[in-house]
Amino acid sequence: MITLAALSFALATYLMFPMPGLAVSKQNPKIQKSKVTNPPTEKVTNVGVMNTLRFLRMCLGSGMTILDALTFICPHLPAATQADINSVLIQFKLGKPLTLALDSLALQNTLWLPLTDSLIASLVTGSPIHEQLAELEQAIQTSLDMATLNRIKSVAVKSVLPLGLCFLPAFFLLAVVPLVAGLMNNFFNFPQ
Repeated sequence: MITLAALSFALATYLMFPMPGLAVSKQNPKIQKSKVTNPPTEKVTNVGVMNTLRFLRMCLGSGMTILDALTFICPHLPAATQADINSVLIQFKLGKPLTLALDSLALQNTLWLPLTDSLIASLVTGSPIHEQLAELEQAIQTSLDMATLNRIKSVAVKSVLPLGLCFLPAFFLLAVVPLVAGLMNNFFNFPQ
C-alpha cells in the first residue's frame, strides 16, 4: 500500500515537474539521457491571455462549465499559453481544487491574475461570468491599444535623427550654400 502511494506520488511529481533531460526509451525501459525538447521558452503575453479570454467567453457562452471550457480550448492555444492552462488541468486531475489550481497559475504569471480572479470568483459564488469576461476583455484590449500607441509614439521620436541626417545635408547644399555663396559674391564684388 505504501509502495503504491509512493509510486503515485512520484508520477504526480514527474507530471507536474518533468525533468527535461530524462526520457524512457521504448526499446530499453531504463531511464536514459536523450535529447528531449525543453518546454517552450516563449512567455505568455497579453495577446495570449486575450485569446484565451475570447475562447473562454465563447465556450462559457455556449453553456460549458469552466473546467470543460479550459479542457476544450487548451489544445487550440499557442505553446506557452497551452503549457500554463495544461498545468492547471493537471493539478486538477491530481486532486487539487480548481480554484487553487487557478490561483497557482496567477502566482506563476501575473498576466493571468485578472482572468483567474474572475474565474475563481465565479467558481466560489456560482455567479454568471460572461459579462465580467466581456469587461475584462475590453480592459485588456484597451491596455494592448495603449501599448501599441506608445510604441508608435516612440517610433516618431526615434525616426527624427535618421531623417535629420538625410535632409540636413540636402538643405545645406540647396539652400545655405547658394545663399552664402551669393552673399560672399556680393560682398567681394561690391562696387567702390
